[in-house]
Amino acid sequence: MRFLLALLAAAGAAAQGQRPPEPLPTFESLLKKIASAPADPCDWQNPDLSGRSDLEFRIFNEADKAVVAKLNESPIASPSAAPSRATAALRQLQGVSAEANKGWPEDRRFQFKVIELPPGLLVKMTFRNWATFSYFAHPEVDENTPVSLWHDLAAADSRRSMAAGLSAGLDLFPLHRGPSNRPRFLAVFYTSWCNGPSGGISYSAYEWNLQDAGMLSWLIRIEGEMNLADPNRGLRTEGALIRLPYCWRSAVDTWDSPSLCATNSYDLSGDRVRLVGNDYNLPDLLPVARAIQYAQAGDYPAVLAYCGSAEVARQIVQSIPPNVSGIPFFTVKQIGASRKSVDLGSGPEFHFEVEKRGDRWLVVSFRMD
Repeated sequence: MRFLLALLAAAGAAAQGQRPPEPLPTFESLLKKIASAPADPCDWQNPDLSGRSDLEFRIFNEADKAVVAKLNESPIASPSAAPSRATAALRQLQGVSAEANKGWPEDRRFQFKVIELPPGLLVKMTFRNWATFSYFAHPEVDENTPVSLWHDLAAADSRRSMAAGLSAGLDLFPLHRGPSNRPRFLAVFYTSWCNGPSGGISYSAYEWNLQDAGMLSWLIRIEGEMNLADPNRGLRTEGALIRLPYCWRSAVDTWDSPSLCATNSYDLSGDRVRLVGNDYNLPDLLPVARAIQYAQAGDYPAVLAYCGSAEVARQIVQSIPPNVSGIPFFTVKQIGASRKSVDLGSGPEFHFEVEKRGDRWLVVSFRMD
């Protein structure tokens, strides 16, 4: 009967000049759709800038569905049995990709890694030049069903924006648990454009709290750029004190890699995560870069926070033009025990003097030629 109704519906659509609805996509059919594309969209000999990211997004979503279905097979997997069940589902998908994408190198086909994070499960997935993660949770109480089911909990940035010409790598790290013993993890995304050496880095730390609607909660969020010489310089994820390094663009950049970098330290020993410090690679240039940044936005209070006096802050806000960025020339000279001069540009030139007061450097003099 259902088959007959489907035929009648298709015939009716055809009679009205309409195409019958396509069947719901499956993991295998999506892989076949993208199989003709180059394995590496950034291959300069065969670039793929067509924006196929929607297919990749759907492929990862189909993988999530396959894992959830396997975890909830009768009998529903216990937390101890979950890793083996998830691995079995993902290996099957890996095999489908090996066949559908057999013309690609193995590392460009669908790959995965299962990380036990009791009572849940963390899964990393990669395909072509993209990486993502999913967290599968098994609530002890589910008010909507008589049996507790496994769920795929979407994180705010687990599916990064998949723009054409962009690639993303991913590292996942379990983190120290607080007194409440809630599972925590850190996702580190590395992104880069096909046509340039610069790249972004982002940190997102999550905690699964059953009492918070059973969702993933954000603990830490940092968006920055990579230090190209050593992207993980100073990274520490083990223990109660973690350190996360990153860089950012500023007016004191001298080439394609940002000059200013910082390392944020966080204390995970409690149920609330605390920022306990920031270490900067060039603390004497920090107030200059920040003063220029906030002066361009006309934010006098923010400029004042990096200056030794209100008069200097007003001079900077009134003088800095809006197009100051990436000045290719600057010099730093020691002019006293705790004082330096910083000269930027080659017409107009910006002359700053910075002084260390306590544990901070501040702009104490400014003029523009």
